[in-house]
Amino acid sequence: MNGVIDPTDSYIEQLQKYLDYYVDSGERNYDMDKYQAILDETARKAAEKAAREARKEATKNTIISYISTENNKVTV
Repeated sequence: MNGVIDPTDSYIEQLQKYLDYYVDSGERNYDMDKYQAILDETARKAAEKAAREARKEATKNTIISYISTENNKVTV
């Protein structure tokens, strides 16, 4: 092809017809909506995981802080 596309080539013509059908039929919109739903679900799961990890870390830090405070108390 050397960088030049021959639109009369039967393969290119067939590919263009399929592309036109894909866009005009609404399949593209359906696929894009489906893709966006997958992205949204992935982002939601990542946010939930990050929140769980943050809660674990906060709990761990609270326990460490409590233990450190208890060990430094002076008893009479």
